[in-house]
Amino acid sequence: MQVREISRDFNLENVVPFFQPIMDLSDNSVWGYECLARLIYPGEQIFLPSDFLYLVEKNSCHGELTQKVFHQSAQYFRDKQVNWSINITEQDVLDPQTAVFIERSLRDYPNAHRITLEICAHTLFSYPEQFKTFLLLGETLDIQIVVDRFSAPCEQLESVLSYPIDGVKVESHALKSLTAKEPEALRKVLQKARLNDVAVIAEHIESHATLTAMQKLNIEYGQGFYFSQAMPAVR
Repeated sequence: MQVREISRDFNLENVVPFFQPIMDLSDNSVWGYECLARLIYPGEQIFLPSDFLYLVEKNSCHGELTQKVFHQSAQYFRDKQVNWSINITEQDVLDPQTAVFIERSLRDYPNAHRITLEICAHTLFSYPEQFKTFLLLGETLDIQIVVDRFSAPCEQLESVLSYPIDGVKVESHALKSLTAKEPEALRKVLQKARLNDVAVIAEHIESHATLTAMQKLNIEYGQGFYFSQAMPAVR
């Protein structure tokens, strides 16, 4: 359900990527940027995806939205030596044209290893065979695959690590909860991630206390409003 009603006609031409930093928690430096879709009309406020995704569904243009944000982000970062990531939705994973589009877009792209595709954990569990298509795409194109929005118990997190992924994003509140409920299990899973060279990124860090809790767990990377909101440009 939409958060705010959009009175003007919806047009993908008004969608642009904003960039939120992903931080290296060891030295508080920027590790990369997540590219997030924003809808902007001249003279009006910025609309979040929660405000306009119902219009994307209504117009059946999920694929077009992903392709537009991917293309703009790729062009923006083309000559920048910066890591960047984009969300791949469930609809994208189920649409064979998504992988075809990405492969075509990166044929002459410099340093494709700087690119990460973020795929929701729910999509992995619901469509494991289609998820493997993107794992193969990542291997073929030398791009990274990260499992996003993970908040399940340790045993499911451990199962995710059985896939040849490059990283996993875990809700910071879930990590704090697991620290209290399953500290030994969490320690073993995080150790397995390090041994498998899988980056662990804590999401939604919004306070210094949460940051400190993540650092105590030796979480490598973090993202959230404590560091910065998504911005229209990066240096």
